[in-house]
Amino acid sequence: MLPAAEAEQLLTEKAAPSLRYKELSSITGSYDSGRGKHVDAVAGKVINALGNPAESKPVQPLGTSRAGKADSEKRVTKQQAQQIAEQLIQKLPGEYRSDGIEIRSWNFEFTPLQAKDKPATPVQLSINDRGQLEEFILNERSRFGETGRKIANAVPWKTAEDSAVKLVKTLYADRLGEISLLDQKTSDAYIEDLLERGRSYEVSFGWLKNGVPLENAEFSVQVNPQTGEAENMWVRPRSLPDLVAASGEKAVEVSAAKKTGQEHKTLTLTYYQPKAGVWDLPAPDAAPLLAYRYAGDEGVVDAETGEWISFEQEKKDFITRGHV
Repeated sequence: MLPAAEAEQLLTEKAAPSLRYKELSSITGSYDSGRGKHVDAVAGKVINALGNPAESKPVQPLGTSRAGKADSEKRVTKQQAQQIAEQLIQKLPGEYRSDGIEIRSWNFEFTPLQAKDKPATPVQLSINDRGQLEEFILNERSRFGETGRKIANAVPWKTAEDSAVKLVKTLYADRLGEISLLDQKTSDAYIEDLLERGRSYEVSFGWLKNGVPLENAEFSVQVNPQTGEAENMWVRPRSLPDLVAASGEKAVEVSAAKKTGQEHKTLTLTYYQPKAGVWDLPAPDAAPLLAYRYAGDEGVVDAETGEWISFEQEKKDFITRGHV
């Protein structure tokens, strides 16, 4: 059995708090219990909520470009939106003819001119009234889930990931400093299950504000597992929270945030049941692990003030103010 002092030292070294923007609703209406890191008391290794070895990977934007400061009152016309769509389509390989078909809320369709020997597949671009790209649709049929037919000879996940990154870099060249590729850690079991049901690969990206992730602000690119081509992308920029940095003030040091969090928890030896992950799909009969983990009040540290924000207390205060 690993001594508790060694387990606490491992958590101190490996389990660093991550800085991110967090919406109030996620504090008053939900809990983050079980998302933290633990120490396998037998193996003496830091593990995550899935029971797998925990790894810290810094958030990296795809580039340095950023969109200009948005005017919440400014709106573009349909003609301006079409001009933006035509500028974007020119970034894709080949040539296209604008069909100018409005489906709803300014969707534009373009027909590739290079497809001479086979039926041309139109490309659809959706531009909202703030001039932002919301959708890229190359294969309308593949966007509605699984086909029910097993996919054979699929390209590796890394190939699909590279294809998705290339599309995002092409269409969002002016915002790469605000976008990061999410670390999905797909397992062989997840890929096998996905291909068995005939589903497309979905590569996820997250939005950043000054290099800090926005919680629950993500979008995805759908990649054809057989060809490795990025076929569809759905982005909802107008649904992102309008967050601003704290008037130039520096966030508290990570060590101070960690100390505050540990003051509200106690290192406890428990049996821990690994959770089923979105991408890792551990075996449903995975044995419980004997683990050291911090137990106590669930919450977060306010990075501006360094104060502890208790989920339970925030929820009670929210209800007291007349909200349910």
